[in-house]
Amino acid sequence: MDRNEEMNIGQWVDERLDTLNPERMCQPDVQRGLARSEQSRGERAERAAIERRFATLTSRERDVLRLVVTGLLNKQIAGELGIAEKTVKIHRGQVMQKMEAGSVAELVPMAQKLGLTGSPSAPAH
Repeated sequence: MDRNEEMNIGQWVDERLDTLNPERMCQPDVQRGLARSEQSRGERAERAAIERRFATLTSRERDVLRLVVTGLLNKQIAGELGIAEKTVKIHRGQVMQKMEAGSVAELVPMAQKLGLTGSPSAPAH
């Protein structure tokens, strides 16, 4: 066996050993696990922020929030709660501001995360 063949065999063995390196073999699994952990941590932080904002709402604002995310109109909410439509508009504005929502479309996922909607993915409180 000449020197070139020895180098090729040695290189081949090194390459094979490198592919069997446990650190290298586990790297994709570790990376996926870290990514899931980071995502989970982000979701918990987001939920905590939503819960803090929700805690600032008055009980009437919470009532309005629950009805707004079901799709009821201000007039319907007013009838449901026995208050004036103008009062609903004021409470609704306060809810949007305190929850930091630019639209009802942004408010709905927040309500789902709080378990305020009938969404099957929402955790029960």
